[in-house]
Amino acid sequence: MDANRIRISFPDEKTDYSVVADLEFQYAPKTCAAACDFLEKQGGGFTGRVFHTIFNGFMLGLPDFILPEGLPEENGTVTPAQGEIVYIYLPAGAERRMMKPDHNFAVFYGPDSRIFAPMGWWRGRVFGRVTGKLDVLADMGKLVREEGRRRMRVELVN
Repeated sequence: MDANRIRISFPDEKTDYSVVADLEFQYAPKTCAAACDFLEKQGGGFTGRVFHTIFNGFMLGLPDFILPEGLPEENGTVTPAQGEIVYIYLPAGAERRMMKPDHNFAVFYGPDSRIFAPMGWWRGRVFGRVTGKLDVLADMGKLVREEGRRRMRVELVN
């Protein structure tokens, strides 16, 4: 599939919580290609339980979105903007008692966010951006923040 966008949705909700993000191949080509490859290997989409992060402001994190280790640093940030899709990787041992690596597909749904963990600042790779329906994205974040984890689906679209 030659996808240049992804759909992010909460498939179990009665309300249509769904947004589309443009992949930013021009700024993060290796990360975008790895994300597309991961999704293709999952049959075109990946579903997991998303959580709201306490340290990062307005961030939804979807763990186990596993891209290959050794990707180059591209389009890095510690202060993502609303609507940005960021891949965050923490290697095993980055924090005490962290025995295995931590891979996160992160969706930033509000302003003034940051990538911060108990051990300090951590750079993420911006590889996509939601440009429309930011109000729906904010509602998705609010739902998880106020009511708890939800199933999130990320899938390739043309």
